[in-house]
Amino acid sequence: MAYTLNKNHSAVATVVEAISTALMSVATSFGAMLVHVAHANSRSDQVEYMNNLTDVELATKYGIDRTGIVAYIFRDKMS
Repeated sequence: MAYTLNKNHSAVATVVEAISTALMSVATSFGAMLVHVAHANSRSDQVEYMNNLTDVELATKYGIDRTGIVAYIFRDKMS
């Protein structure tokens, strides 16, 4: 009888572990998505901010012209 109890306990533990792993994977993916969305929003805010600057301000503060705004903001993604 004890053998059967241990066998069932092992099966339950395996199922619980699988569910736990799946939930952690979903939570990790959701967290990564939130970080990505927040990062994208901050970049769009930065594009809007820089578009509102004058050409002189862009050249003085960032050393770019208006056509270089997106490349400047995404410089970490571009090689």
